[in-house]
Amino acid sequence: MNNLVYGIKSKLIVGGTLLASFATMPLAANAQVLGTGTNGNITIFSSANWTPLLALNVPARSTTRTCMVVGSLEALNPNGNNSGANAGQTYLFTVTANNSNPVTNGRAERSIEMRDQSGVNDPNFWPVSTNDTFVLAANASHTIRLLGRKADANAPNMVIGDSTLSIACI
Repeated sequence: MNNLVYGIKSKLIVGGTLLASFATMPLAANAQVLGTGTNGNITIFSSANWTPLLALNVPARSTTRTCMVVGSLEALNPNGNNSGANAGQTYLFTVTANNSNPVTNGRAERSIEMRDQSGVNDPNFWPVSTNDTFVLAANASHTIRLLGRKADANAPNMVIGDSTLSIACI
């Protein structure tokens, strides 16, 4: 037990020291932190194209930047039960830089399956988050997007409730 407590204490001390070190470092001149969000409903209706959920314009800077992007949303259960032999109720979500309709199965893509099953208390909503890093070229503005789509054309449309999109660049 004492070793466990010592291990936890030492990690907290090291972690606190690292955090304090970062807090005293000057930020780069081109550092940016941007974000957007909505509590309005957006419907995902297509399996052929991505539906834009949020977009964030990152203004041009004189240097190349590396940015971390986080997109989060609340996926509402479409209250369907598509029980066909090959039918799924899977929905896909991703973040992109300068691409409004990327191919599926990208590294930032996340998927969920939601059904309304008889006799089962299914979730009414499911939180989804995805993140990625992008290198943004100098002297050009960039558009970062949070996107969603159905994986199967027969899946019911899904409504997205609250959603946020944040970016931090250095």
